[in-house]
Amino acid sequence: VVPPPVPDAENFAMTPLLVPLLDYTSEPSQISPFGGQKHWRDTNSYERLTNLKICGRDEPKGAGGWRAAKFVDLKEWQAHYRALTNFPSAPQPLTPGEDVLVALTKFDNELDELRAASLRPHSRFPIHYEENLGGLLPHLSVLRNFCRVAQLRALSELEMDRTDAALADVQFGLRLSDAIKTEPWLVCSLVRITELEITLQPIWEGLARRRWSDVQLVELDKQLATVDLLSEFHRSLRGERVFGLEAIEWMRRNPRLAATISEDSQSDIYSGDGAMYIAAPSGWFNQNKVELARMYQTLWLPIVDVKAQRVDLAQIHVCWRGAMKLFQVSHPYRTLASMLSPSLGVSQKFAVTQSSVNEARIACALERHRLKHGQFPTSLDALTPEFMAKIPHDLINGQPLKYRRTEDGLFVLYSVGWNEKDDGGEPGWDEKTKSEPRPDFTKGDWVWRYPPAP
Repeated sequence: VVPPPVPDAENFAMTPLLVPLLDYTSEPSQISPFGGQKHWRDTNSYERLTNLKICGRDEPKGAGGWRAAKFVDLKEWQAHYRALTNFPSAPQPLTPGEDVLVALTKFDNELDELRAASLRPHSRFPIHYEENLGGLLPHLSVLRNFCRVAQLRALSELEMDRTDAALADVQFGLRLSDAIKTEPWLVCSLVRITELEITLQPIWEGLARRRWSDVQLVELDKQLATVDLLSEFHRSLRGERVFGLEAIEWMRRNPRLAATISEDSQSDIYSGDGAMYIAAPSGWFNQNKVELARMYQTLWLPIVDVKAQRVDLAQIHVCWRGAMKLFQVSHPYRTLASMLSPSLGVSQKFAVTQSSVNEARIACALERHRLKHGQFPTSLDALTPEFMAKIPHDLINGQPLKYRRTEDGLFVLYSVGWNEKDDGGEPGWDEKTKSEPRPDFTKGDWVWRYPPAP
């Protein structure tokens, strides 16, 4: 599952800015399968990058959210940056977009290098895979931060009608998310999903404000069409399975060390009664490996049909019942397997964001239709073949996505979502949220819509 090596000159991850992040050595350890204390060769560069803050301590309230059909309030960001002394600012206030761009010049050198490196054909970070589940992944937060910078730049450029520059920053944000798509850890995929969600905001705002040209929309669709999170779901699960099996194998080979760790470990992987590692026969570890592998093969992987681009909700219910049996029924062969199983909610994150990317592609085609014909079509069928070769279907039920043109000349596009029910294009919200609305993806539909024109 480890990505194959690639030449440094073709590798985004080997640009000088990023190299220090994973350039460390581990002291030998007698009590950990992951090595002892880490020593970075370039401590200053490592700490500077990992401590990078793009917005001070707290993010402004006007963060926006395309799922709630809300624009980012750049005035809030303008006030935020002008109040910070460690960000550049103009002597007198400019427009909100201009002031945000001035503040973000703080990262110009890093962005210039990353943009140039993002044109390289490959990305393979030198992760210490030999450290298994303990492999450090400091590059994830760094890439996510720069993705946020690209988002804010794109939003500011859209406000100033600098759409070519905005497109370039959106494309850069998408490339940053691509940089980790082959890494075989669930956490890497989840960070990639976050980066995609971040980058969808300026795409949505450009569409809602009718700023993108036909040529720009074609370029956006071309890049979005390469996103296949369902395939990445399988890759991540296979990676997690391999790392889990190797963790159990380490325990089998080193039962006394596993027992020592378990006595004062707060990790689910090694928590429990340390004596069981010492007393258990070798076959007990092997049977737990069998149970872990069987769980992935019979419960988790069948959730997604990559070829059909479907997420099987019935299989998710099967997986839920199987996992509950694994967790609740005491059985010696399931003790370690239950500790190493992934969260049951992970598959939903892949499905939601892939649906969002698919809807963004259709929204680009709908806008191209509007640019040519003066209005959105009455049916998605009008988009093929001129604006889309094939319209993505609903990942949940395999049927066409729901679409209707609204009386104000806009439209609503949606998937029936996790409840498999057509809620008329109404999204679900977390009722416990007190400030900004937070989506609840187990309820309602997964919707792409625009706010009414002021």
